[in-house]
Amino acid sequence: MTDGIGLSRIGLFLFAAGALQGCSAQFSNPFGNGAGGGAGGQTLQTVNGFSVTIEQSVVQADPATALPVSWEISFAETIDPLSFDVTDIVQTGTAGGVTWVITDMGNQRDFVLRATGLGTEGTLVPTLAAAAAATLAGNTSAASTSTDNSVTYDTVGPTVTVNQAAAQADPTNALAIA
Repeated sequence: MTDGIGLSRIGLFLFAAGALQGCSAQFSNPFGNGAGGGAGGQTLQTVNGFSVTIEQSVVQADPATALPVSWEISFAETIDPLSFDVTDIVQTGTAGGVTWVITDMGNQRDFVLRATGLGTEGTLVPTLAAAAAATLAGNTSAASTSTDNSVTYDTVGPTVTVNQAAAQADPTNALAIA
């Protein structure tokens, strides 16, 4: 489409799972010089938020009997690390008083989340709400998804009770003991 002064506009809409994910546009004058943002006049704007997953760490025992308990957080886009901290973690499990620690793996996309302290035992299920993190361009994340982000934390060992059978002599030196 030409706007009458020699600038062309081309739009591309990206759909995933039936939802608009973003759009790009390219503007150029009759001499082929880009007039839009970015390289070659292209811009990209995320509309519905980029994806983020939280998964139980592959080395994490479940149920867990010791701290820390670990998860891996992966953002689909590089984020501004200053936009994401432990206050963004929403604990939806039954464990209470959780102390979280987040470690950037160095690429501003992959993070390790650890529960390092608990007030009460139970299930640990960390999630992120929409817009929990942002890119330097200001695009925000979607709510987190997961295949397995639940870990049960239980340090109370099982109890065992052995009762003497009613017909068992006490003391005895004969087998079988019932």
